[in-house]
Amino acid sequence: MATANTPASKAADATAQATNAAANVADATAKAAQENAARVQESIAANTETITKAINEQVEKLSELNSLYADSLKKAGNQGLDIYEQNVALFLEAQNKLAQAIKVPGFEGIVSAQVELVKSVSQAQTSMARELLK
Repeated sequence: MATANTPASKAADATAQATNAAANVADATAKAAQENAARVQESIAANTETITKAINEQVEKLSELNSLYADSLKKAGNQGLDIYEQNVALFLEAQNKLAQAIKVPGFEGIVSAQVELVKSVSQAQTSMARELLK
């Protein structure tokens, strides 16, 4: 049996202490790694939530802007159709007045029929265009 002060027992004690110290360091390192991993996961979750919220807000704003843009286009389209209808009406009125002023037999009837045809086709076209703008 070896005595407590022999070099072999001192080496064994030193080895045991080193082994215990290494185990303690390994435990502390593992615990620190777990705590660090938990903090990283919490940070990722918080950042993901923040980023998701920001993206959702931007998508909502874009949706609102698209809606405003579509409404503006519809309004502009309807205004364009109003102007078109007014111009057609003015043109057809001018044709009728011209036909009345020419005083050629039968000419006024031909122009009147042509005016009615153009008027009905124009009304059908603008009506269809307004339906598309809804």
